[in-house]
Amino acid sequence: MKKILFAAAAALALAACTKPNPNAYTIKGTVADADGETVYLLAGTDTLGVDVVKDGTYKFEGVVESPKNATTFISNKLYDELILEPGVISQNIDNHDVSGTPLNDEMTELSNKIISIIKELDDENANQDSLMSIYKAIFRETAEKHAGNPLGLKFFEELAYEMTKAQLDSVIALYPLYAADPTLQQICKTKAKEEKTAVGKPYIEVVGVDAKNGKESKLSDYLGKGKPVIVDFWASWCGPCRSEINNYLSKYAKEYKNKVNFLGIAVSENSIEDTQKAMSELPISWPVIYTGGRSEDSPVNTYGISGIPHIMLLAPDGTILARNIRGTQIKEAIDKALAKK
Repeated sequence: MKKILFAAAAALALAACTKPNPNAYTIKGTVADADGETVYLLAGTDTLGVDVVKDGTYKFEGVVESPKNATTFISNKLYDELILEPGVISQNIDNHDVSGTPLNDEMTELSNKIISIIKELDDENANQDSLMSIYKAIFRETAEKHAGNPLGLKFFEELAYEMTKAQLDSVIALYPLYAADPTLQQICKTKAKEEKTAVGKPYIEVVGVDAKNGKESKLSDYLGKGKPVIVDFWASWCGPCRSEINNYLSKYAKEYKNKVNFLGIAVSENSIEDTQKAMSELPISWPVIYTGGRSEDSPVNTYGISGIPHIMLLAPDGTILARNIRGTQIKEAIDKALAKK
């Protein structure tokens, strides 16, 4: 009898030891043409796992106490984001497809919607305002639904760029995950600079070279001429920048000829040749100041610009009348400025 009881107790103990951990995760990944390459599982600067791609597959296993954002990284061209949460996660790096757990399934579904909208925005006949409204609604609704978790953080980061520093600080204070996020910390720093160049504040000088002739050129060269100035911070590689030039800026430059000056400021570029090539491809009839790459003294840092295109309207004396205006907002800002003259 004692032997039977001992055996039963041992069986129960063994079952307890082998009971699956409810916080365990498994990542089953696939990637093409990368056999022998090392793949890393990263969470911020922490390495959570290392594997080698074999027969187009890799695998990570571990335990996560609460969901967190992570990245699988092979090279600068082969990486993908995912949300580390309990369960079996399937990942295809080539297609940027992650599925198998609730947050990852929803993230992939939302990403596909966003990609579809971005493709539609590239169509010159698209209703830009309507599409942007849908785009922003996806981010807003997801950030609210998942406030405080990793998916909510991803979408809140996008919204954060359009918030004031006070608004941003108030939300970050609610969630420890947000307070520790490096991206939000950087956005807070950018917001502080943005406030120094807010509407009603004076412009800050921008110095570069004329993209056409390579001679030194400054923002102040185009002020003080009795006309408001539209200033477009853009880059040759930026799809939305090119769309804004094609669909709005070029049209308004013709409509307000002799009433408003237009100026482009090329930022975050790889070379002046890239800027010049884009100028030959786009309907740009205004001067462009080339300011180089992504250095600390770049105008995007000086003005606290977190994304391009970033379009401003300056008064003739350099006072900032409007900033971060897009589409028909440009016309509205111009009409308002001209009505005051």
